[in-house]
Amino acid sequence: MKLTRWLAALAVFVGLSAVGLRAQNLTFTFSDPAGDAGSGTLNAVGSGLGDDSLWAISGTLNLTASSLGSGALGTYSLIAAGPGITPSPSGLFVTDNLIYPSNDAASGTSACQTSYIAISNPSYLTYCGLLFGPDGSGTGNQSEINIWGSGGMTYGFGSVAGGVYTIYTNPGGTFSLPEPPTSLLLVLGTLLVAAGLLRRGV
Repeated sequence: MKLTRWLAALAVFVGLSAVGLRAQNLTFTFSDPAGDAGSGTLNAVGSGLGDDSLWAISGTLNLTASSLGSGALGTYSLIAAGPGITPSPSGLFVTDNLIYPSNDAASGTSACQTSYIAISNPSYLTYCGLLFGPDGSGTGNQSEINIWGSGGMTYGFGSVAGGVYTIYTNPGGTFSLPEPPTSLLLVLGTLLVAAGLLRRGV
């Protein structure tokens, strides 16, 4: 009985530790009322903030529709920043590259939420959001693209080129994480194993 409970506790510990340490791949889609839309992937790790948020450390954005025309279309790379508030290279945006898979950024402890601009749930992103820039492929003529949470399940989208805003739509946009993060699947599997061990020990 004691051994079974010890094994169950160990299973939970190992599973939760793996969540915090291993990189997780997420996919997202977005759109705004102006006609901008796209999708992307993010490689994220635990942020260390203690609020179950993830910190995107790399990723890509594929802009497939733009109110600016075809010149803005293309692939952009995540600009390294965060998890604290980080000014963009142009100084026209701030970012933290944080993601809240539970759709509860307003309940988080991020500096953006607590000391910059607070938003309301549900939201996958803080008001600082994700920041992307050219990926070196020569596609996409925007120097910066920012997607941020405006609160209440609505999002903002902005871009910069030549040191000026070229798009600034806020709020009204959508942002979704259509696939569950691998960490959540790992936690679920770990808890099921632990529950099975405890059941055998009763």
